[in-house]
Amino acid sequence: MSTPTDATLTGIGIWLRQHVRAGSCVIDIGANVGEYSALAAELVGPAGHVYAFEPAPETAARLRERFATASQVSIIEAAVGDVTRTVRLYLDAFNPTQHSLGSHNVGRGGGAVKVQQRALDDVKGLRAPDVIKIDAQGGELRVLQGAKRLIATAKPFIVFELWPYGLRNLRAEPADLLAELKQSGYTLFKLALNGRLKNEKQIAAFLARPSRWRHIDVVAVPQHRLAGIVARTWEAQRAGWLARRLRLLRWMGRRRQQVPSVQS
Repeated sequence: MSTPTDATLTGIGIWLRQHVRAGSCVIDIGANVGEYSALAAELVGPAGHVYAFEPAPETAARLRERFATASQVSIIEAAVGDVTRTVRLYLDAFNPTQHSLGSHNVGRGGGAVKVQQRALDDVKGLRAPDVIKIDAQGGELRVLQGAKRLIATAKPFIVFELWPYGLRNLRAEPADLLAELKQSGYTLFKLALNGRLKNEKQIAAFLARPSRWRHIDVVAVPQHRLAGIVARTWEAQRAGWLARRLRLLRWMGRRRQQVPSVQS
């Protein structure tokens, strides 16, 4: 889906700033022009690494030019899926963020090209990722199926787009995608636009109202990170409550000052 120019203002961008540390490793699947890769590269610094996967030849060329001097960024011109093979990438004539392996997932058809697809488990030399971000235009389940060993070993955070229409055009169901992660020991949260995590009930509520282009972002949290995430979420909610309470008290104070005193 379309990515705003300033990735730091999106829910994913805010979340990455909160959880990616210097020296970390991030895998960006569906890097497009590299907005999230650039943010991740800034956060991991020279001691970390970012692997940016992008299948569209012209877009991958732009990525190589953009990160030519960034030693911590590796550009891999490939789609990511369940197996390593050659696949057909359908191009959107107007929006490169909507290129997809599903012909019905593009907004305005712009032809197709054959590209290499890699399963993450087949990619040699990858550092163990701390975060995997996936925007594969409906191919998210296939990405997970081709990364079972990597995910089982590294147990990274996984941030992904949940787009039911796109998934179904690639013969996958949203429920299967979510079940794949739960079976691997992950807890799922809806990622809000302000970077906060909402409970899984909000994912279910979203799925109950399907629409062609409607999508949300989801964060899958591994078991060993769950306690810290829950504590941080509670602290953020408490801080929000305290801020609202303070604003109310200030407003009440101003109101008292504005009420004229009654002369006896």
